[in-house]
Amino acid sequence: MIIDTKFLKYIVIGLICLFFELLIFYIFLSYTNLNVFISNTIALIVGILIAFNLNAYFNFKIYDNYLSRMIKSFVVYFSGIILSNLMLHFFLSYASAMVSKILTLPIILIYQYLLNAKWTFRESR
Repeated sequence: MIIDTKFLKYIVIGLICLFFELLIFYIFLSYTNLNVFISNTIALIVGILIAFNLNAYFNFKIYDNYLSRMIKSFVVYFSGIILSNLMLHFFLSYASAMVSKILTLPIILIYQYLLNAKWTFRESR
């Protein structure tokens, strides 16, 4: 089985973003009075900003229509936030906040990669 190099780069970029996302989630969860969903959303927004720029320049190498692509990316990522929070709500019935957060990650990874690859970073026609 051959794995697409763009998907591999997406995973590496995702791991970089994941580090910052989990760090920010942990900081907000541990050192503020913000609830788990607001902490999750803030962490995801920071991850989105990092991911969009790294994917645009280093993975998909798409430099045109920056604003349009960023808007598409935010649509993809914000729909991912909604999905992540829904799954987080479900998993919190069975596990801690951090474990629940980690359980959402593979599903969100695949969901967002497919939408970004096929829509956000699609070659201009």
